[in-house]
Parts: sequence; C-alpha cells; structure tokens
Amino acid sequence: MIEDHDRIEELLAGHALGSLEGEDRVEADRLLIEHVPTCDTCRAFLESSTRISGDLALGAPPVAPPDLVWRRLRKEVLAPPAPRRRRALFTWSSAVAAAAVVVGLAAWNTSLNTRLSNEARSQRNVSTAIGTIADPTAKKLRLDSTTEPGPLTGAYTTHEAHLTIVGVDVPDPAPGRVYRVWLIGVSGNRQAGDFRPTDGLVVLNLTVDPSLFSRLVITEEPSGRPGPGPAGVQRWSTAL
Repeated sequence: MIEDHDRIEELLAGHALGSLEGEDRVEADRLLIEHVPTCDTCRAFLESSTRISGDLALGAPPVAPPDLVWRRLRKEVLAPPAPRRRRALFTWSSAVAAAAVVVGLAAWNTSLNTRLSNEARSQRNVSTAIGTIADPTAKKLRLDSTTEPGPLTGAYTTHEAHLTIVGVDVPDPAPGRVYRVWLIGVSGNRQAGDFRPTDGLVVLNLTVDPSLFSRLVITEEPSGRPGPGPAGVQRWSTAL
C-alpha cells in the first residue's frame, strides 16, 4: 500500500478530474478500495476534490470558442500521436488549474459539459461508496467468487437501507448479459440491481436493506427484465 500521502492526493485529484490513465488509473482504483476507506484525511480530500470538480463542470454556460482557439484545438486533435510516456503526476494546485481549463472547454461545447457532469456524478458515487465502507456502524461483507472472478467487497447500513458493493479487476460478463444482484430470503427474492464493470471497476450504491434477507447472490443473466429469481450462473455470494 502506498504511504506517501502527497502522491496519494495527486492520484485522488487526478481521479476527481477524470484525467488518469494506465498505471495511474489502476493505482487510484486500488487506493479507493484499499486505503481511502480507512484514512480520514484521504476521504476528506477526495470529497473536497469531487465537490470542486463537480462545481467547475457545471459552472459555465455554453458559448462558441474563439476562432484562434478552435483552430489550435483542431490542430492538436488531428496531430499524429506522440510516443506514449507515463503521465507525470501533478500537484493539487496544478490540478485546479487544469480543471479551470476544462471549464473553459466545457463552456464552448454543450456535449462536453454534459460529459463532465456525468463524470462528477460518477465521482460522487465513489465517494458515497467509500463513506459506507468506512462507516463504523456498517456491516462489512466479502462476496466470494464461485467461478474465476476475484472477490467483491460490500457494506450495508440498516438505518439508511443502503448497500454498497465495490471491486477492481472485475471481468465483463458475456455480450448481451449483465451481473444481477439478488437478495434471497424465506419470504421471497428481490432483484436489487444490474451492473457491468467500467474498465474492471465496480462501484454500486443500492437502496435496499440486506438485513431482511439471508443471502446475497450475484449471477450473470441476460440483460432485460429479470425473472422471479436467479436463473443464470452464480458468480459471487455471501451469507447475510
């Protein structure tokens, strides 16, 4: 686990801006699962970074870009790709400056502004999951794999009827299929949600109280309307 908090904050700042790639992105995903839930300082920093990036993304109305900037953007986009190098990490102050540049571009293009808004919501989703896992009153879960994928981590709170499930390096289901979350109990089954990993990352926040059930199962099912209970291959499960 990384112990250098300056580097951790650089990674978290880049994560909040959606600017990480390659090894940096993988490293940040692992920090979000393994380190941030147990570190008050890093959780507070991530929440602050997420709020700033969300506010910046939504802050400016769309306007047309100046001709000079537009020509430069076209030149940059159409230029041959440079040799790939590991992205240099930046300080938080430079991350804010980078965010300001993003805001300027968002103001020139409505679709880009929408994309940044979606990214901000994604970061808030991660922050919510981390908060649940770090909550000392939450019941922690380990969803063991029944096939090849690795385990998933979960936590839930009964006072808010909230279930979080997170994981990294999760393989995609087969084409046309999804992973489906089921809660199994003596009074019946409940389908709690469907998901597909994003580049191997799973971050779920579901409004449900698992304490009313005896088992949590995730199956691989055809996408579309679910049946009355699990019918596909079981991928993860845990007792509740």
